[in-house]
Amino acid sequence: MASSIARRHGFAPLLLTLALLMAAAGCDAPDADASSDVEPFGFRPGELVPDLPFLDMDGAEGTLAQYRGTPAVVIAVRDTGCPVSGRYAPRLARMEAEWAAEGVEFIWLNPGPHESEADIRSEIEEFGFVGRYIHDPDGAWGRALQIRATTEVLVLDESLTLVYRGSVDDQYGVGFNRPQVRHAWLEDALQATLAGTLPTTRMTEEVHGCVLGFDRETPVEARQEALTWHNRASRVVQQNCVACHREGGIAPFSLETYEQVFGYRAMLTFVVEEGIMPPWYADPGVGKWANDRSISESDRRALLDWIASGAPEGDPTTAVAHRNWAQGWNIGEPDLVLEFGDAVTIPAEGVVPYQYVVVPTNFEEDRWVRKLEIRPSAPEVTHHALVFVQEPGQQTMQDGGVRGFFAATAPGAVGDDFGEALGKRIPAGSSLVFQMHYTPNGREVEDRTRIGFVFHDEPPKREVETRSAFNVRFVIPPYAENHEVAGEHTFREDGEIRAFFPHTHVRGVAFRYDLVRADGSDEVVLNVPNYNFDWQLTYTTAEPIQVRAGDALRATAWYDNSANNPYNPDPSAEVRFGEQTWDEMMLGYFDFVASEARVVAQGN
Repeated sequence: MASSIARRHGFAPLLLTLALLMAAAGCDAPDADASSDVEPFGFRPGELVPDLPFLDMDGAEGTLAQYRGTPAVVIAVRDTGCPVSGRYAPRLARMEAEWAAEGVEFIWLNPGPHESEADIRSEIEEFGFVGRYIHDPDGAWGRALQIRATTEVLVLDESLTLVYRGSVDDQYGVGFNRPQVRHAWLEDALQATLAGTLPTTRMTEEVHGCVLGFDRETPVEARQEALTWHNRASRVVQQNCVACHREGGIAPFSLETYEQVFGYRAMLTFVVEEGIMPPWYADPGVGKWANDRSISESDRRALLDWIASGAPEGDPTTAVAHRNWAQGWNIGEPDLVLEFGDAVTIPAEGVVPYQYVVVPTNFEEDRWVRKLEIRPSAPEVTHHALVFVQEPGQQTMQDGGVRGFFAATAPGAVGDDFGEALGKRIPAGSSLVFQMHYTPNGREVEDRTRIGFVFHDEPPKREVETRSAFNVRFVIPPYAENHEVAGEHTFREDGEIRAFFPHTHVRGVAFRYDLVRADGSDEVVLNVPNYNFDWQLTYTTAEPIQVRAGDALRATAWYDNSANNPYNPDPSAEVRFGEQTWDEMMLGYFDFVASEARVVAQGN
């Protein structure tokens, strides 16, 4: 019972208390078969690439380890006969020359047993490749790295951690030749790696070259290494935990060092096994998400197996590289920052009702927002913040905030960027209404939340509107364990859905969005089977979901008003829509962009 409750609700203060209790009791990780086969690693983004030996075209022997400490290494897969590989050759040669000044090294890898030495040397001379060229006719490197196609590129950082793998960009492929690049993935990955950050795209689903198929073969034995902190676990923790659990982060403790993680190893086992951390609650079988923060099964298994084997530290020479985290605003320097006029005092104990703070914009004309970020000054007690736009003439938010929703933040959020062609509009003379949910943590603190904006200089091509499939006229009976409430939004124009933000209060336990087509067909587009009030998450689509006029988006929420829900303030209550936590809400927010441009000139 306790495990299922934790999985459904993941109450953060309770988890921290559990961690301290487990540590005080000397609780060890659960027993596991440490002798079980270790899953091969070294070919997924975030993993340490194995120290592969080579004999290059010049007859020089070595191993990949000799590149440790290089600011960035690019392994570029080549084939002299593949036409797509040929198209990318001049571009890659230019990139090698351009990035050499930054200390970037290129390794040219040809895993083809059919390739002749003469053809390879001819290509080297023709395009002017400078870096080490490795012919891999027996496929040792190809299998170890699970190479997919002849044009694949892999970017490694100074610790030989795989940062990016995939296509160079999206201009050329088998069967297409676009006039220009839309996504410069390799350039972006190199810029991020040298800056000590991560690229937005870590891996492309496809590589548009000639298929090689090493990813379908059994990995080489060289990767069957014993799991240690330095060669594997540190990378799992950095990729999945450290964004919040670091010095200056929003989490209550840091997980940046071996000693810190070792001390919390029992708690890590608990929250990872229960699916509580990292906080991501979308059904993995439904949809793909640009901001997916779930832990991969390979990372999950590696971390748990490492802890079960005694959490060995390993060889420090294989340590993960330090990552630079954003200091200050994640969206860059804002054009404008608005903040609370007066600080809100959060007491050390008790329950704090939602606080509503109105901040005038004093905009004399409409403003179009490209980027925004909400930053509480006391993030340690800020459960979440919702921001609504209150236009001139409005007295209060209507329907409890159903209309006017503009933005939200929760622990781990890094802001929103709508891009060059899209933006959100704030009408002239509007005020921003902040709905703040604070959770006391034992110390009295004050909060003055700020919101930063980066504006478009001109109105964008299309407007991002936040709409909602909602229901405000429901009644949840006393002691109801699985009460269903649904709402629907019908589209009057063609367009696309770009993000979802489901919202209920503490009785909400599941949430789902279904797209009902005008022809009667329907599909689930987001399923959150274990909705968690402690984490108000936005789910941003990897690709926009196209809708047509006449289609409808149906949102359905399920509520547990029984005594089995440990966060239910009163199981005997008949619960209706309301703004406070002990009331309930059923709001299926989503970001929508109409196909037809409908923005108005700035100032109108």
